[in-house]
Amino acid sequence: MLAKLNTQADGTSVTLPAPIKVFGLETRRVFVFRDGFEQTYRSYFDGLSSQQLIKAASLTFSKARKAYGRTTKLGVLSMDTDAGAVTLTCVVDVGG
Repeated sequence: MLAKLNTQADGTSVTLPAPIKVFGLETRRVFVFRDGFEQTYRSYFDGLSSQQLIKAASLTFSKARKAYGRTTKLGVLSMDTDAGAVTLTCVVDVGG
């Protein structure tokens, strides 16, 4: 489903026709951007608390970044908020 998205868009999220699960949490609104150096995947969770996302994605607090996130085998996860929704972003370095 994500492979069919326009990934060179202007930075706006899209609403999927059917929900997907991210760490067991359902979402229909995503943002995907791919260029030659990195890929960014963001999921929006309306009505979810930060604590619920922290628990589901096993995020930890970084004093250096003053934010919740963690490094995975594929990329770096980070939690934020956008227009009232809790977001989870994964940035994958594909530049080499």
